[in-house]
Amino acid sequence: GDRAAHENDLVAVLGRQVRQQRGNDFDHLALGLLDDAVLIPIGIWLFRKWVPADIYARNLALAQAAGSRPVSKVAAGVIIALWIGTAFWLGWATGLIQN
Repeated sequence: GDRAAHENDLVAVLGRQVRQQRGNDFDHLALGLLDDAVLIPIGIWLFRKWVPADIYARNLALAQAAGSRPVSKVAAGVIIALWIGTAFWLGWATGLIQN
């Protein structure tokens, strides 16, 4: 019915987008590597230069204290289960996973 037609249309649109992107993958990869190799270190350097030392030290201590807080493994499990459920739902909705 309408759902099957809609799913087929969605899969066709996604397929066209993937085929169009393949040609640009190398350009995107090169730009991503340039970003990682040049812009990120410059941003970190500027951040360290512009933030006063006392403010940086105070917030560093706060961040280190926050890192030693207890962790909820149950909450982590719930979040992971939600991500897996969402992935399966998307696979089913796009027709990648079939009954």
